[in-house]
Amino acid sequence: MTSGVDCNPTKVKQNLVPSGRMPQMRRFMAILLTVAAVFSACGKDEKPGPSKPAPPPRAALQLGEVKALDAKDRPEAAAKANEQAAVVTQALNAFYDHGFVDPSKFQAGAHPGLAGLFTAEAQPQVGPNLGGLALAELAVKVRKIDVTVQKIDKLSFLIEDDLSASSAIATVTFQGAASTKAKADGPVDITHKATFLLTPEGGTYKIAAFFAELKADTRTKKAAFGSLPYGAVL
Repeated sequence: MTSGVDCNPTKVKQNLVPSGRMPQMRRFMAILLTVAAVFSACGKDEKPGPSKPAPPPRAALQLGEVKALDAKDRPEAAAKANEQAAVVTQALNAFYDHGFVDPSKFQAGAHPGLAGLFTAEAQPQVGPNLGGLALAELAVKVRKIDVTVQKIDKLSFLIEDDLSASSAIATVTFQGAASTKAKADGPVDITHKATFLLTPEGGTYKIAAFFAELKADTRTKKAAFGSLPYGAVL
């Protein structure tokens, strides 16, 4: 839409100069009115820039009980456990991002980024047990999951003589309501319960063994899901 006002900076400057002899106050008021009119008209021609895409959803596991398993029962062991708890939480957040929270990582239920969160020895078990570790074949029908519960219920660390944490065991509860792409399929209540054995590797922790169970229950009788429990053990 053309405003009829030349918004060129040179022209705008020329428009600010009133002609003839005016009292000082009248000249000042004329300049103010000219500025308001010019910039109001020019502003109408401005188009808003493209909106920024919303950031992808992220898991944010809450941390429950943290325990140090130390044969010498040293107070430093508890401090070490609390220090490493943040690292384990970050690793498990990544697990739930890939498996349940971020649709851009589902890749039609293949969840290709999931295996990298496991140790080399455990990676061959990810594919055969994908149904207990992630949405898997359900992913193609799910649009998003509104998370209601995401918590590390208990996290225990095995503390060695040198006060290093050689492994951790985490029990996790994750629940949410899945919005499906087909209205007849949903919503679907997702419950994932898991126990993970994790070992430190490269500044993070990776999953070395697990037990996981996934249940997906529909709220409508005509839904295509039904109740789908999965279990996976290493």
